[in-house]
Amino acid sequence: MAIDEAAAAAQHARLRWVGAPLLLSGALLAFVALTSSFGGGGTGLVLAAVGATLSGLASFGVNHDTAMAFAMRAAPDRLPAALAEEANAERERLRKGAPALRPNRAAALLVPLICIGLQAFLTWRLFGA
Repeated sequence: MAIDEAAAAAQHARLRWVGAPLLLSGALLAFVALTSSFGGGGTGLVLAAVGATLSGLASFGVNHDTAMAFAMRAAPDRLPAALAEEANAERERLRKGAPALRPNRAAALLVPLICIGLQAFLTWRLFGA
């Protein structure tokens, strides 16, 4: 089954923006965990909150890289104009490394889910029962 690379590139270009609110909510959770650790809370929650923050950033990054890998393989006329321009800029920036990009759809979908799960756990531990 062949993948429509232009459609996959557009999908992951949209999905990368899920990482922005995950980064912000992770930073908020890290701040709450840090302040609670000063009052006797566990430092393990602080480390988990830092991981939740960084996984939000990773959510953006893995979807961005997957989008660019698909966009560089797709026919430029099938891509939205902004995405085609972004792929060309990325190709120019990477030069020799651009053909080596490989899309990883599984990681691009799994990392945000892991981040959401970790942040849900931290929210429960910091604010819940």
